[in-house]
Amino acid sequence: MFERRSTGISLEADGTVRVAELTASPRTLALSRVATYEPEGSEPRSSWEAGISQAAEDGYEMSRVVIGLPGTLVYRKSLTFPFRNRNRIMQILQSELEGEIPLPPGTFVADYLDGPARDDGMSITVLAVENDIISRLHDSLKEGIGVRAVQTVGVGIVAAASRSGIEEGVVLWCSEREAVVVEMRSSLPAGVRRYQLSGSDETDTTILLDAVQLVTRVDDKVLLLGAGPVDQLVPLLNAPLQGAAQQSVAQQNTQGSLRISRSLELGMATEPAVLSENQNDYLATVGFALRAAGVKGGVPFDLRQGSFLESQPLHEIKGPAIRTAIIAALVLFLGIGSLALGFGRARDEYNGYARKLEQEFKELFPDTRVVNEIAQATEKLEILKKRTEALAGLSGGSALEALSHLSSSVPEDVALRLDELSFDSRKLRLEGSVSSFDAVDKIKSSLEADPMFAEVQVQNARVGADVNKVTFRLVMEVN
Repeated sequence: MFERRSTGISLEADGTVRVAELTASPRTLALSRVATYEPEGSEPRSSWEAGISQAAEDGYEMSRVVIGLPGTLVYRKSLTFPFRNRNRIMQILQSELEGEIPLPPGTFVADYLDGPARDDGMSITVLAVENDIISRLHDSLKEGIGVRAVQTVGVGIVAAASRSGIEEGVVLWCSEREAVVVEMRSSLPAGVRRYQLSGSDETDTTILLDAVQLVTRVDDKVLLLGAGPVDQLVPLLNAPLQGAAQQSVAQQNTQGSLRISRSLELGMATEPAVLSENQNDYLATVGFALRAAGVKGGVPFDLRQGSFLESQPLHEIKGPAIRTAIIAALVLFLGIGSLALGFGRARDEYNGYARKLEQEFKELFPDTRVVNEIAQATEKLEILKKRTEALAGLSGGSALEALSHLSSSVPEDVALRLDELSFDSRKLRLEGSVSSFDAVDKIKSSLEADPMFAEVQVQNARVGADVNKVTFRLVMEVN
């Protein structure tokens, strides 16, 4: 049975390292094991390095890892844009944060969480860290650790909330040192707030009560996870809300009531060895592992932006050669069968594929005169082979296998013009044009249904100079 292991790693402010490993198969997802590595010495970064190294020695999967930074290193800001295009937002994000966080542009990296749509555009939650933090983290990681993303504790809690299927509600998660409040609206994070805990239950309870009441609406599902001040909040939240919070709730729905829960259902199996652990301690860590596994709930957020992004794809393969190469391989195979065996059925199939290949040539290469479709297809196949010789390292199969899956995943009723295709050892990117935005959605849904691909994202879909064409870019991970 095909199984894939993925690991989430939480780095805490005092140097503690928490690790959670998921095991995914086509039908199941399981939290297979967790571990905590206590800090060694007073320097957190050296303790993080030691903890990650120990996790690798203990056999945790290190080829698919998402690392979460502590909230103490992160700056947060809520912004609203009159558009949703990610490329446009990322281009102006640094300048938009100027004066909003105490870091000058160019000295930090940032990414954002999509929020719910608004009448005046889209609200997003931006998280930023200093360049030096990402740089040091990269330098400390040993060879062989395949980092898929760098996130923060708040993003991990958002992933867990998304995995649990919360559409409208609030999640409060507490550790010994900090608390995170996530407000979910229309299944998207409307706000992510972090609070430093003082250690005084009375003080912390008052702060967190105000924080939850500030964003809670009537009929919300409220999840209280963790210990400490969380235990004191249940009776207080069940009591009538006071002041501005009461007025806000009354405006929403005077007949409703809060639904408070102390557990979060993540829709995955839990191995017996994990049951004895306090699973709430690993909630953010599991959220990171969801992203590493590329399954439902994982948040496509990555603080490795700018110069910290992975290098550009090593090769680029033009679209027409892909379909031509696959058909040419079938023509050659059946042609040999026809000559060697002389079976009439093989001969008929060979002639049928030859006619189809000639038709493909006319459609894909309208400026090329078809003289010998088999010889010309063979030539295109050889070009394709040379360009893909160095690309057989894709996890889960060769480059040609990935191209085959891509070709078969495009719905037959969608007329796709593929303009560009490129990939490295992890990500595949394609650019093309179709007749409508619905066709883009069909292609995306079909690719998501193929186990070869994960985290399929549509980027920059728009109508260009030709109003009858929608150009788009798709980015996905190859398993």
